[in-house]
Amino acid sequence: KEAEAYVQRQRDLTEAQKMFEHPQAYVMDGQFENDFKVYEKSAEMGCQDAQIRVVETYLGISYKSGVKVDVAKGEEIALRFADQGSFVFYEILGKGFLYGEGGMTKDEAKGLKYLEKAAGRGRQKAMMMAAVCHYNGVGTEKNEERARKFFEHAAKQGNEQAIQVIVAMNNGEKLRF
Repeated sequence: KEAEAYVQRQRDLTEAQKMFEHPQAYVMDGQFENDFKVYEKSAEMGCQDAQIRVVETYLGISYKSGVKVDVAKGEEIALRFADQGSFVFYEILGKGFLYGEGGMTKDEAKGLKYLEKAAGRGRQKAMMMAAVCHYNGVGTEKNEERARKFFEHAAKQGNEQAIQVIVAMNNGEKLRF
């Protein structure tokens, strides 16, 4: 039974990816639907590319499709996908709030919170961004030791930039980001 569920899930993901790549080819509910509705269906079926497209559209970050920006809805959907194991969505939310991207209001503390969640789940880019925030005191008090911990985690994953930063910190160099 578990094997059957796995096979079906793989079929659904394959179909979802096809929908994402060729939305104009799909008819839903007996009518041709616009691309965005197909992306939403593909996202619900598990296609991460479509999930990103849908979330970033609602957040107003990209993909001008005539869909009204709705940050609250975009955040809600992103968190649902993140809770299902797609931790890139914490990173998308973190960066969006940190910089006030698209329709998102700049909220550095909230952005850092999401970046730290993404970093805690292995997202190297989020580790680096959180480290820089702590190093410079963006969204939080300046804390070089906390920054070092994020840089070290990224370095342990082989991030070359993080390795260079750790070496520079060990040599007592002041860093500018």
